[in-house]
Amino acid sequence: LFIPLALTAFLRIRLWDQWRFYILFPFVAAFVSDACAYFTGMTIGKHKLAPSLSPKKTVEGAVGGFVGATLGMMLYGFIWSRFFGGAMNYPILALYGALGSVASQIGDLSFSCIKREYGIKDFGNLFPGGPL
Repeated sequence: LFIPLALTAFLRIRLWDQWRFYILFPFVAAFVSDACAYFTGMTIGKHKLAPSLSPKKTVEGAVGGFVGATLGMMLYGFIWSRFFGGAMNYPILALYGALGSVASQIGDLSFSCIKREYGIKDFGNLFPGGPL
């Protein structure tokens, strides 16, 4: 139920005036959060976040992802306003980045839980007939 509802959000965003700016929000937040969490966890990660779900995730990585997504969303807004015009509300962008990071990390841990529960190594092999 969650996936179809999330995808229809893109259709609703398309109706907004500056939809090209807003449509990238979830991608920017999730990508920057994942990248910053990965690199922070690899460099300074020592404390395991949820070892039974995802043994390589660390608390330091989660914090790095949170901070990175918050700053990354503000940087996205700055770049957009600089090159495409428009006033930005940076506190709101920071909030979107923070919430996007939390949602991304909870989603990642939730899918790890599903994979552990059903013994699936990765979701790429879940549907038959995929690319060779």
